[in-house]
Amino acid sequence: MSEEKGGEPSTNDLLKDFVVTRAQFEDVVFVPVLAVVVALVLGGVVMLATGVNLPTIGLAFQALFIGSVGSITAISETLTAAAPVTLAALGMALGFRAGLFNIGAEGQMLLGGMAAVVVGFSFAGLPAFVHLPLALLAGVVIGGLYGAIPGWLKATTGAHEVITTIMLNLIASQLVGFLLRNPPVQKPGRHDPVSQSVLDSAVLPKLLTWLDPNLRLNAGIIIVIVMVVVIYWLLFRTTLGFEFRASGLNPSAAHYAGMKSSLIIVIVMAIAGGMAGLAGGVQVLGVLGRATPGFSGGALTTRTSRHARSCGGGNGSHSPRLLSISRKRRRTWRARSASVFNPHGVIGCLTHSSMPSAMGLVVKSRSCTCTAWTNGSVPWAVAALIKPSSALQSTKPPLAK
Repeated sequence: MSEEKGGEPSTNDLLKDFVVTRAQFEDVVFVPVLAVVVALVLGGVVMLATGVNLPTIGLAFQALFIGSVGSITAISETLTAAAPVTLAALGMALGFRAGLFNIGAEGQMLLGGMAAVVVGFSFAGLPAFVHLPLALLAGVVIGGLYGAIPGWLKATTGAHEVITTIMLNLIASQLVGFLLRNPPVQKPGRHDPVSQSVLDSAVLPKLLTWLDPNLRLNAGIIIVIVMVVVIYWLLFRTTLGFEFRASGLNPSAAHYAGMKSSLIIVIVMAIAGGMAGLAGGVQVLGVLGRATPGFSGGALTTRTSRHARSCGGGNGSHSPRLLSISRKRRRTWRARSASVFNPHGVIGCLTHSSMPSAMGLVVKSRSCTCTAWTNGSVPWAVAALIKPSSALQSTKPPLAK
């Protein structure tokens, strides 16, 4: 019997809440591990297919490990970069549970981060315990409102959220660029699109300065942990979360059961947008301190440029090229922000987020060696070993005078 006398639950009933089922184990452990293994295998296959030899592939995987968890600095940078991505992913996962594809997280993150920046450089004199939550809340609200737009369009007109969110991403990008070029957002005295700097009272505190003042891990990782618990509780411990999941599994049955499908769509998209807006707020308040066009990918840029400066280089703003050495041939890869090298030091290191997901770049010059790691959006890895030689002179970009 499932219950003892007097209606009290039995020991077996109490233990059911603590026993992990096979489906839960697959969702939490097996699927993520399998995804990582498949990504690594496919990355190796792609590199083999493009003529990269096995030792270079081994260097790539070594770079992936060392660059992400190989030191306290690497762990700090990995968590710093993962915090906003995880927050945005939580919103997308919530939409997936409800049967919606929120492809607009990028635009919601941009507008949410912009709102957090505006509040962050305004209201001088507010104490930090008021100013910081207010800036984060502004990001959540603006991101949520922007996310609710495609939800409302789908609920009222049937417009597919994939199309509308992609369009809204472009609108958000252009709107952010416009705001950054005009007062009061644009920094006084600047002609390039850059916002005013966030006040100290609105900056997320760093967590590891007692180990190294240069470690950038901030309180955003704590926000991530809290929001993971909140989203889990919302999905699996509330009536609203049950309606989300029911609508995602069978919209017709949910509607027949009396659930308001149109309202659910708007609420889900608003919450997803709010999470993306919070991600933007964490990015600008914890890492960047200001907004620039496309700042949603700016954490890695700051990081790798610091590695370049530590190797005696400059600002890394010159036209980039990356050479991948293989047994058969050298191939030149172009990127919008990559390494510029000379016989005396490294000017800059690869930073653009559209490049491979774990780029290990080891650059050797006559005076020093600079190693930089960067994460990106494509699930494969590349390692390049670059040495100054006469063969590289023809491809070396000219340095600014």
